[in-house]
Amino acid sequence: MLLVAIVTGYWLWFKRISRWLKGPRVWPLLGSLPGLIEQRDRMHEWITENLRACGGTYQTCIFAVPFLAKKQGLVTVTCDPKNLEHMLKTRFDNYPKGPTWQSVFHDLLGQGIFNSDGDTWLFQRKTAALEFTTRYLTARFNPLSEFHGFNYYI
Repeated sequence: MLLVAIVTGYWLWFKRISRWLKGPRVWPLLGSLPGLIEQRDRMHEWITENLRACGGTYQTCIFAVPFLAKKQGLVTVTCDPKNLEHMLKTRFDNYPKGPTWQSVFHDLLGQGIFNSDGDTWLFQRKTAALEFTTRYLTARFNPLSEFHGFNYYI
């Protein structure tokens, strides 16, 4: 009887969560992992197809296990410029990388803007913004475009 209650509870939870998830098919327990494995050789194309089918943003569940799905299994994939601006600029503080991300990518990214949070990120963003003005980019890239024969000017 306990097993029936657990299976029924899981099934009800799975039906509820899979109703609002868009993107690749989500399987019981396995989530969207079978699709990721199946499409591993054409991952970028597959993600692009899912983004097109969902209007530029979707949320899926890697592992459809209660309590794990809400904490670590939900993945949001977007290519919508408004969403990207919201996550990377407007409300960056809502999307912390956290110590796990920072330790995994420390060797590659150090403590730079792509691997920092909070005040450190804000300081680095303000510093970088001084270097990425239109005047600076024009001065740096126009000679390169002329040298390589491109007719593109900033």
